Amino acid sequence: MILSADIRFKSSGTDVVAATGFALPVVIEIDRPDAETALADARRVAERLRSESSAAEVLGGRVELIDPATRSKVTVEQRSRREVRLELTL
Repeated sequence: MILSADIRFKSSGTDVVAATGFALPVVIEIDRPDAETALADARRVAERLRSESSAAEVLGGRVELIDPATRSKVTVEQRSRREVRLELTL
């Protein structure tokens, strides 16, 4: 469970009430020895975020994580012979 607050949006009450929805990017960066391990770990993190966001109780709305298969960006960077950085943007 995520314990600390992650505040990425602040606005007046009228703007929030008038909004039908808004999207906030989530970037997951993982450093691992190979791309397969990094991708597997990124999938686990994304699923954890999805399950926690669906369980979150938000007054007057809901929190959803987009489907990574439809709208996401994956960047794989070979940092050295023993390290790969994978960046998944949702």
